[in-house]
Parts: sequence; structure tokens; C-alpha cells
Amino acid sequence: MIADIQTVASVVAIHDDHFDPQNAGAMELLLEVSPTRFRFCVFEAAQPRCLGLEDYAITNPLEETQAALTRIYEEHRFLGLQTWKNVRVSFNMPHFTLIPNDYFRKEYTESYLQLVRGHGVSATEQVLSHELPMVQARNVFTVNSTVREWFLNTYTLPTIGFMHQTSALIDGTLRQPTPQQSKATVSLYFEEDFITIVVAQAAKLLICNKFAYKDAADMVYFVLFTLETLHLKPNDIAVCLYGEITPYSDDYQSLQRFLPHLTFGKNPVNLQLPAVFEDFPEHRYFSLYSTYLINH
Repeated sequence: MIADIQTVASVVAIHDDHFDPQNAGAMELLLEVSPTRFRFCVFEAAQPRCLGLEDYAITNPLEETQAALTRIYEEHRFLGLQTWKNVRVSFNMPHFTLIPNDYFRKEYTESYLQLVRGHGVSATEQVLSHELPMVQARNVFTVNSTVREWFLNTYTLPTIGFMHQTSALIDGTLRQPTPQQSKATVSLYFEEDFITIVVAQAAKLLICNKFAYKDAADMVYFVLFTLETLHLKPNDIAVCLYGEITPYSDDYQSLQRFLPHLTFGKNPVNLQLPAVFEDFPEHRYFSLYSTYLINH
């Protein structure tokens, strides 16, 4: 089994009793991949109902993502099916930039990212872009060329699309209800050594940025610096926490000192989760669930 493979560890596996891989033609497969994590969930195409979710940790930092994916797929009973209605792959990578549709030119995509990264695209990378209708912009990002080609070779029959993880976080944040007393909503998405900050106000995106950090003090600085840049006061905002964070973590305890309206986020609105998900933290897989909402 997958859990016995030293370089890949199964973290979570939840399936609804009504989930049947033989009905994959009526389902959407949503994947999220990073150098250290691979996650996926399955949604009914006819309605926003999640039927299953699995999460894997890539525990060997020296192993290439493609090799880890191959290990998972070789052992999995339904991931590699060619009968899915469609497949979406969300890449969780550090570098991205949002370009308004009016200014976007496909021939300049590498130049957009070069301004963000300070250097050009390497020979092993490929530049992609994904449209975000809710903000009338395109998310420009890089992926490992070999990994993208691996997915294209794995799914030759279903329709397959690629996006950046921040697209899902932005879209999900804009759809979440905003408390009337708050001038803005701040979504903080935590993962190992990274925090993504999404700020929205009056159904409009103000900023989305991703920061690498080493400790809670660094993380708090990035959050407060972002709020100061936008001239937002902690008392005037609602802050929702998502991802790998708990009430007992140093990150939460540190944020609580500065942000009075701090809560753990809920599942994206209008998505249905069966009873088997009831005891599972709602905030943990916000970006993966939100992948379903884009372009729906």
C-alpha cells in the first residue's frame, strides 16, 4: 500500500459511501500538487458535492515530484482512470503574478514573471496562465515542464486544465460571506514554511501574496505589513484562517495578540460535503475545495 512506501505517506483518505469509480464519467477530479504534497478530491459534476478526498505527503525532499506521483498512481485503484468528466490540476508553487486582462499579452508571460522573480525562466520550467473571471485578470505562473507533461500523458482522454493554487484561494475568498461590520476580509492560508495572504473588500480583490517564513514572528510581520500597506486596521477586518494551522500552534497564538476578529474559516459556500466529512476541520482544504468553484 501507499503508506508503506517510505518516500510517500498517506495522510488522509475519506470517501462517501455513494462514491463509485465506475461512475467517473459523471465526476470531476481536482488535483493539487507541490514538491512536498499531493492532494485530490472528487466532485459530482452535476452538483457541487464532494465524494472523496485524499492527501499524501512526499517525505523525501530529494525525490522528484514526477517520481512521487508515479509511485502514488501505480498503487492507486482509480486515480489514473481515463473516464473522468474532466481533470483540473492546481500547482502550489511559490512564484505567480496577476495581470489584468486589458494588459495581458501572451507573448510577454515570461517577462511578467521575471519582474516578480528577478530572473528568467529555467530550461526545466514552463510558463502558464489561467483566467480568473471574478477579478478580470490572468494568473501567470511557472510549472515543472516534466510534471505538466506527465499529467498530459496520464490523462489523454479527459479534458484537463492547469491553474495556480492562488487562483482557487482568491476565488474562494471572494465568494465567502463578509461580516457587515468588517471593511475587508483577510484569508490566511498556512502550509509548511509558507503563508498566502488574500485581502478582499466589497467583492473586489485588494492583494494576494505568498511569503516564505521561518517562525511565527516573521509570519506576523508579513501579515501586519500587508495590512499597513493597504491602510487597514485590525479592528476593521475579519480574518479567516485556512490550511495547516490549529488553535494550539505558535502561529495562531501569535496572530491572536494583534488581530481581534480572528476565526477559523469554513468550507466554501454552496459546496456540499457528506456526513463522512463532519468531524474533519473545515478550514484545512479550502484551496482544494475552491478549485471546483473556478469557472462554475
